Amino acid sequence: MPVSLNVTRLKQAEQYCTAYAAVLPHDQSLDDALNPEYWANVAATLRQHDTIRIIPEDGSYFAELLVLDAARGYAKVKVLRHVPLDEVAEETAAPSGFTVKFNGPHDRWTVIRDVDKEKLKTGFVEKTGAQRWLDDHLASMAR
Repeated sequence: MPVSLNVTRLKQAEQYCTAYAAVLPHDQSLDDALNPEYWANVAATLRQHDTIRIIPEDGSYFAELLVLDAARGYAKVKVLRHVPLDEVAEETAAPSGFTVKFNGPHDRWTVIRDVDKEKLKTGFVEKTGAQRWLDDHLASMAR
């Protein structure tokens, strides 16, 4: 006779584990989040098999972590998924004399003129949008 799962072992996922989301500040990386001590302040909330969606402020990637173990002061996690969301922007550098960078949750992706550190344009959701604006701006200035 084939083996089958006992009916008491099938439950809604919420009864076994919880899904969380964490917004990483722009000065913290996924590598930081993989350090067990990174989760020290929230470790008491986490349980084995919980998942944590990582959403960086700059929107450059999406990641999902699985909690392997959690106790006072630490949580061991493993990356289940890591999806870069702005791959083209990572490969494209700003023209000389300008910087395109994530400048915090208010300014978001920002175009900066290097010579005087003037913010030419702020508020781009993606790096590619800021780079596209800079290219168009420089092209219009050359006319």
